[in-house]
Amino acid sequence: MNNVNLSRNEIQLKCAFDTGQIGSCANNSQSIEISIDATDAENDPLVYIYKVSGGEIIGYGSNVIWSLANVPPGIYTIEICADDGMGCIKPLVKEVRVVECPDCDPPRPPPIL
Repeated sequence: MNNVNLSRNEIQLKCAFDTGQIGSCANNSQSIEISIDATDAENDPLVYIYKVSGGEIIGYGSNVIWSLANVPPGIYTIEICADDGMGCIKPLVKEVRVVECPDCDPPRPPPIL
C-alpha cells in the first residue's frame, strides 16, 4: 500500500445523557473516513480487507467509513490489507483512540417553584 489516510485518530464520545446534552461533544461524529492508495506491480485488481477490533466498516473498496458508534472508551485498531489474488500486500495496522467528552454536563432538573 502506498498510503492509508484516516480522517482523524481520536474520537470524543457524545455525552452519555439522552436529553439536555450540554458540552462540546454533543454533536460529534462517531466515524472515521478511510482512504487507501495502493497499486499492484502487475496491475492486478485489488480487493481491500479490513479487520477492526471494535465498531464496523461501512462500504467496500479503497474508500470506506469506520463507524465507532456505541463503543466504550479505549484504543481500537484497524488492519488493512490489499489483496491482489495472490495474498495480502504489506498489511498495515493503525490505531484510533476513543475518549470520553471532557465537558459533558448532566441534564438539569427543572427548577422547583
